Amino acid sequence: MVYENPNSRWASPGLSVKKSADLMDLRQTTDYREQNEKTEVMAAVMPILSLVLENARGMKHFG
Repeated sequence: MVYENPNSRWASPGLSVKKSADLMDLRQTTDYREQNEKTEVMAAVMPILSLVLENARGMKHFG
């Protein structure tokens, strides 16, 4: 299924490529190279899992 969003600033072409040289089976792929060039990298510190789990102990809801 392909959905066209007329309000989107981004677009990536969908491509059909052969699964192997011997078969005519096709697989659907998306070329994100142009979109990746426009994406701003955001650096962030990875949380320490043991501290996250310790702080979440006993909690029933997460938000």
